[in-house]
Amino acid sequence: MGTELKLKGKKIDELISNGILPKRDTEIPMPGTPEREVFEEVIRNTDAFTKYFSLLTKVELKGTEKQVAWAAKIREGKAKSAAFEMVMNLIYSKIAPKFGIDFNKYANRIVKEFTASNSAWWIEHR
Repeated sequence: MGTELKLKGKKIDELISNGILPKRDTEIPMPGTPEREVFEEVIRNTDAFTKYFSLLTKVELKGTEKQVAWAAKIREGKAKSAAFEMVMNLIYSKIAPKFGIDFNKYANRIVKEFTASNSAWWIEHR
């Protein structure tokens, strides 16, 4: 995908100023549209998404081999969703300051939610 090349190594601000991401909140495509699918794919291919996903999954899980495998799968799904929401909120904090999103405070709260290392905790809270 040619867009991937345009995304690599660029910050969200650059992607907005280059027109790859919307400049206004009203330009974000509505869910369920083909444009939204493309938009979401762009989000998932940003360096920010990769960074947040890695941050959310960096804690080593502990437990039996089976528990760790199951918990890792659960955490991975939750981390993908959370990383996506983090990038969305980062974009909103840049293009729509009227929403008053304190991104750093928000991001720190999300990261704290992913500090559990006990596999049983992830399984119980799936």
